[in-house]
Amino acid sequence: NNAGNITITTSIGDVINSGGTGIGAGSQATSASAASQISVTTFGTINSGFDMSTGGGQPGGIWAGYTPGGVGTVNSNVHGNVVVDNSAIINAASGVGIGLYNWGVGNLTATLESSSAITAPVTGVNAYAQGGGNVSITNHGTITVASGVGISAGTGNGVANSVSGVV
Repeated sequence: NNAGNITITTSIGDVINSGGTGIGAGSQATSASAASQISVTTFGTINSGFDMSTGGGQPGGIWAGYTPGGVGTVNSNVHGNVVVDNSAIINAASGVGIGLYNWGVGNLTATLESSSAITAPVTGVNAYAQGGGNVSITNHGTITVASGVGISAGTGNGVANSVSGVV
């Protein structure tokens, strides 16, 4: 819950089997500079499950982001950025393959490398910078979604002229 960094890295051959979220990296800092970063770099295989109670969030392969004070409202004192570089195979039984969020004003970046293969029932990549930061998604991999959306991205909190960002 402080403004420090979170870094998670997996290796080739690693296998994560989860009943809910495979990897969850979240900060509840109420103040963070632009030097604060959540960084997730993945190789191997991530198998996530159906249980929403594990970790307290939605199920999915990877969930990473900032929720200042644990409250889903924009906090302009949080400038941290979220970066995911995925080379893993992600099999999401429920929810999303990769979910990025930022209730601060920082940016979201997802790079799906050529070995990245995401299979999810609802959304392959879900990236929303609620505080108006920029969202950048580069896909060199494969996204397979049974019924839903391959990539869903947005910026802002729905209040006209309150925030801006580039998707």
